[in-house]
Amino acid sequence: MNELANTKAMDTVKIADEVVATIAGITALEVENIRLNLSGGLLSKKTSAKGVKVESKEDGLYLYMSATVKYGCQIHIVAQTLQQRVRKAVEDMTGLNVSSINVNVTTIVNDDLPVESPAVSDEE
Repeated sequence: MNELANTKAMDTVKIADEVVATIAGITALEVENIRLNLSGGLLSKKTSAKGVKVESKEDGLYLYMSATVKYGCQIHIVAQTLQQRVRKAVEDMTGLNVSSINVNVTTIVNDDLPVESPAVSDEE
């Protein structure tokens, strides 16, 4: 659990690693040509936290993601875009420092990657 302390008062805010993972996972869904992997398939909004591992260390958060990319894309550019967007989203929403985002591209597919619209319901 990550903690932000107010130096002028005794107030604290604790943010669970799963919250950070969910932010990273949902942000990853917005990046073209890449999807995070799960043991049973690709990441979706329902499983967004499961595709991201978060470690809290003294110097900040370390995020680990395993991904599938679409054949023909510039893998290094897509992975860097993912890292930049996830870092910005996590830092903006939580106020926590992200020290490292590690993307491990394990699969490449020649088909279109599934895209979920923001209006996906939990009833599917």
